[in-house]
Amino acid sequence: MKFKTTKMKYLVSCIITFNLLFLANFVSSADVKFDVDIPTNSKPYQIFEYKGSLEVSCNITSTPPTSDYEVKWYKGTSEIPITDPAAKTRFSTYHNGGLHTLKIRKLVEDDSGNYTCNVIYDKKVVANATIITIGKGRVKIPANINVVEGEKLRIHCQVVGQPEIIWEIGNATYPNGPDKRVSLHKDEETGMENAILVLENIQLTDRGTYKCIARNKVTLEVEDDSESFVRIKDKLAALWPFLGICAEVIILCAIILIYEKKRNKQELEESDTDQSPDQKHTPDHGKDSDVRHRK
Repeated sequence: MKFKTTKMKYLVSCIITFNLLFLANFVSSADVKFDVDIPTNSKPYQIFEYKGSLEVSCNITSTPPTSDYEVKWYKGTSEIPITDPAAKTRFSTYHNGGLHTLKIRKLVEDDSGNYTCNVIYDKKVVANATIITIGKGRVKIPANINVVEGEKLRIHCQVVGQPEIIWEIGNATYPNGPDKRVSLHKDEETGMENAILVLENIQLTDRGTYKCIARNKVTLEVEDDSESFVRIKDKLAALWPFLGICAEVIILCAIILIYEKKRNKQELEESDTDQSPDQKHTPDHGKDSDVRHRK
């Protein structure tokens, strides 16, 4: 009987201890509060150069202080595979206390986007912070363009990154410029809006500088621009050389005709002067020819 009582006391003690530990752990988990923010020396967005490197950081604090948590980095909704051997050549992480940093190397266009620092505690996401990264836009158009008056001008702006594209023609900015002949179109291959400028029925007065500008979508700061000087050719320009050639031929033919007429006239005058008046009126003139004929 005494053995059963001791055994029962031991079982009750184990149950109470387990419950206390579970309750303590639950209370401890419930009482820890996490806060994640962007370091004060950083911005909620970062602009990077392609082919370079970039670091994004988040600062994690907890009340009461604890280091019993895990940090996972996401791009959009996809976790970055830090432990993947293939990803290690471009992605790495390190931390200094509560400051956690993701480093990205050999940046490409697809690296633009939202990077989120997720704090995992007790197998749940308890806090997070997001940093926006934007690749610095680059644009390029031909330096010189020639177009014939009355035709359509089309300028294709080659774009790197995902900037906002605007155009300048003289003092006017497009879209929303005053000239209704100007329209901006999407590049179907890259999906870039306003990458193609079209000017209908171009006139001689449209001659000048056309500029494609890359502007940051978040800050609206100009990141890059490219200029092209457009020259307008007269639509009759091709006709002038032909008319010139025709005029040269006509003038040359007229000179030849005048020269030939003058030369024939001179030959006739010279043939008349070859026979003197004395020979024409002598009685014997022509006898030699008659004698020869008789023979």
